[in-house]
Amino acid sequence: MSQLKDPSLIETHEVPQWTEDAATGVILEINRAARTLLGIESLESGTTISRWLPDRLLPSADPATGWIPGVVLLLTADGTRHPVRLWTGAVRLVSGEGRLVLILPPAELGTESAGMRSALAALEANERHFRHMAENVPGALFQYVQHSDGRNRVAYMSPRCVELWEVPPEAIEADSSVLWQMVHPSDLPGMAASVAQSGLTMERWYWEWRITTPSGREKWLQASGRPRRIDADTIAWDSFILDVTDRHRADEEQRLLRAQLRHAQQLEALGRLAGGIAHDVNNMLTVVMGFAESAIQSLPESSSTREDLAEILSVAARSAGLTQQLLAFARQQPLSAMVIDLAERLEDSATVLHRLVGGSITLAFAFDADVPLVDIDPGQLDQIITNLVVNARDAMPDGGTITLKLQREDDQVALRVSDTGIGMDADTLVRIYEPFFTTKGDGKGTGLGLATVFGIVAERGGTIAVDSNVGAGTTFTIRLPGSARTQPTAGVATPSDAHILPQDVLLCEDDPQLRRILQQVLERRGMQVRVAATPDDAIALAQAQPPQLLITDVVTGGRGGVALASYLRNAAPDMPVVFITGYVADELARRAIESGSDQVLRKPFRGADLIGAVARAWAAPVA
Repeated sequence: MSQLKDPSLIETHEVPQWTEDAATGVILEINRAARTLLGIESLESGTTISRWLPDRLLPSADPATGWIPGVVLLLTADGTRHPVRLWTGAVRLVSGEGRLVLILPPAELGTESAGMRSALAALEANERHFRHMAENVPGALFQYVQHSDGRNRVAYMSPRCVELWEVPPEAIEADSSVLWQMVHPSDLPGMAASVAQSGLTMERWYWEWRITTPSGREKWLQASGRPRRIDADTIAWDSFILDVTDRHRADEEQRLLRAQLRHAQQLEALGRLAGGIAHDVNNMLTVVMGFAESAIQSLPESSSTREDLAEILSVAARSAGLTQQLLAFARQQPLSAMVIDLAERLEDSATVLHRLVGGSITLAFAFDADVPLVDIDPGQLDQIITNLVVNARDAMPDGGTITLKLQREDDQVALRVSDTGIGMDADTLVRIYEPFFTTKGDGKGTGLGLATVFGIVAERGGTIAVDSNVGAGTTFTIRLPGSARTQPTAGVATPSDAHILPQDVLLCEDDPQLRRILQQVLERRGMQVRVAATPDDAIALAQAQPPQLLITDVVTGGRGGVALASYLRNAAPDMPVVFITGYVADELARRAIESGSDQVLRKPFRGADLIGAVARAWAAPVA
């Protein structure tokens, strides 16, 4: 049987011919030469050969040769009767089984006639051309046929359709319901409506939809087809289909990246807000601590009020820990590695962590007694602990237990954070440290937490490992090298230090209450203090009389504390500076502060801390 894939390709052949449905005899396509012979311009739907037979009778074709016996008279549109010979041959059309009918002169009585050979050669060329096209286009070709009684089938599908649908042609030639069963349930109603609308209006059909193939693969398909009516009860769509899974996957990845970027930007804005709040709170805590200390010093040792004021100092110190966590979240805390006791730090964080995990989760701690100290920035340590605990919490939506363990391993410290949650599979484990990779839903994770933890641990010369199985929980183990240093005690200047303190100090601070308490602390130690609310005011005072030492808040109105110090040092290069800061958001300012020998005093602080910083700045050579 020949394969006639595109009947329009025989339109210009010189031999009159048509193709018809093998079962009904309905003519599907008729070429120009046949229309000219029969005197018609177009073919009406449902037409059969009986329209041109005067006696309405036609003998059956010889199955061996394909010839219809004898001469057949065809009645043309103008009433003329044309004697012809008819030859038929079975072909597979895009709409199913069919016949090719050739109209030949009466003289051509054999199968070797020139006209028949020419027509069959054109048919074979057409078949080769169409097969090449169908096998090499980027997508695939198919013809979907729908009957008015609800039956549907795929009358033709090119080889690439097998790759798309993973079903052989014979499985859908009579019934294509298996293809509809592959359609994603969310896409099925819309797709069915689009096909029905196209059949109703006879306009081009276009749709994109998801399928799940017999092998379980999920794909996105895109198809377009033009409908044509085969008969009163049948419509066929000659269609082109593409696998657009990669495009949708790329679009989804872009969508997730945009969502994660928006989330990161929101976090950055929230971080700036948190940093600003911490700055203001640190100012207030410094004022509270300063006035409490001043009040204690003014009371006799026997006064019971001293105990109350001591409690105020204690609460203010604990509140300072909260502002440090805000600054760590905002990433506006200047990095400074300190010797840290991890057990002590975890115990201090317990209250915050309990609030973080909620009431349905139990938080347990287990510490070895001889765990070494470590060198790490406190803000970075808080980031590590917070990220791991939050991830553990999110892995236990129905509650569970989070355990934080500290163990000594030779000269290292092992911090283990374990949960009893859902665990992770192998595919997830290999990607957990990738930036922006997250298993949480939209708006619930940035994919930056573990990437940040990994970077901090690596920066501190440590390692991070994970052990997890689906349904069996997860354990992260962070190993950090022990510190060779010991924890320093806070340096406090005593009255005997008076000979190493400057006599003339310029103080620039825009907060009036903080400015007042700082002035009191300094003057109580015998220093003469000139105060300025802005850098411009401080410059005016310095020009009238250069100070021995400058104390300035980093964040002040106008040009800022770092620019103020730089300006004054143009006239007095050796002038020491004490910078006061709640946070340093400007990276250039941070580098300028940390690269020199200037003292940096971080809020909140006590009066003794201020005097110690002044003494160290006054004694140290200017870099």
